Amino acid sequence: MKQIDPTKLLTLPSAPLIEAAPDLFGTDVERPEFMHAVLCQVGLPRSKVEGRVFERSSGSAQMRLEAGSVARPGGGWQEVGLPYGTKPRLVMFHICSEVVRTKCPDVDLGGSMRQFMDRIGLTFGGPEVKRFKEQSRMLAAMRMSLSYETPDKLIQINTQPIDRFEAWLHQDARQGQFWPDELRVSEPFMRTLLEHAVPLDPTAIHALQGSALALDVYTWMAHRLCRIRKDGGVPLYWFQLRAQFGQEYRSDKDFKREFKKALRAALAAYPSARIEDVKGGLRLYPSPPPVQKKQVVVPLQASKPIERADQIRLKPETYEAAKIAAPGWDVRGYLEGLWRDWITTKAGMPRDPDKAFVAWCRKFTKGKRPG
Repeated sequence: MKQIDPTKLLTLPSAPLIEAAPDLFGTDVERPEFMHAVLCQVGLPRSKVEGRVFERSSGSAQMRLEAGSVARPGGGWQEVGLPYGTKPRLVMFHICSEVVRTKCPDVDLGGSMRQFMDRIGLTFGGPEVKRFKEQSRMLAAMRMSLSYETPDKLIQINTQPIDRFEAWLHQDARQGQFWPDELRVSEPFMRTLLEHAVPLDPTAIHALQGSALALDVYTWMAHRLCRIRKDGGVPLYWFQLRAQFGQEYRSDKDFKREFKKALRAALAAYPSARIEDVKGGLRLYPSPPPVQKKQVVVPLQASKPIERADQIRLKPETYEAAKIAAPGWDVRGYLEGLWRDWITTKAGMPRDPDKAFVAWCRKFTKGKRPG
């Protein structure tokens, strides 16, 4: 392997962008996060988009986003903009990770989102949740086209990453502030995600959560560096980097300054990355991935056995079936609460919670008036 002049290697930052000590990184990752490989190469908008369309490309990978609309409570439609900044990135980390881990397209943005925010060190409450709601609505409504090339073909996916979502109409929902509590990712997006998921260190995501550009640089390095095969490395020039990362900047000087700041932050979160500062740009060298393959344990079918009632996540269609089995009853509030209390008295958790819940609802409400 080529010996790199240590004086040319990019150094770690002293700026306050990094919130976790460098010695936290590179440790065993028991529960990695995941992101679609194409989204590691071409990130979502980092600042507010004035129009309804956004495009970004990197080599053979391309992305096109179109803003969508959401239904208004009580009737009508509301156009929403395109998601931007750190919040939709964090939501996408969570969605992709849940789909990869469960092999299921249905994602609960209630309890599981709270657990995710806990893992990356965000407080589930106050202004943070409000911003997550707004960006999640934009993310759920947008349409996406992705394209990438393999050695022998060009692949294009036209989809809405989220093709269905449900939102409970709390008080603020009447004012348009609801967010998707449960959602389902589209089949094309899920299929390519399972084929091209990139594992990421949640500690790094926590450290970089304040900068959309730093998150993009980190995910790009996580996808790119471990795929380099030349000992002598691969050069990237500033005009190439700006074409990939610099759409939001007015000048080359502004982009170079902000990119270097984000790169140094990402390197602190990914200390095994080997990047050299060279004349006119950077040189990327073969580097181990931030999460080793032996650390990524994704079950083929099921997650680890359910041990407690609060670990059960029922599918959206299960609630619909329960409404048919128990017409007129409050399925998601009253009946589900009673059912979860009831199963805690049993010797073990049901093998098929969805089927068990519908059957229990039918039996419990038989001959009774809704209550």
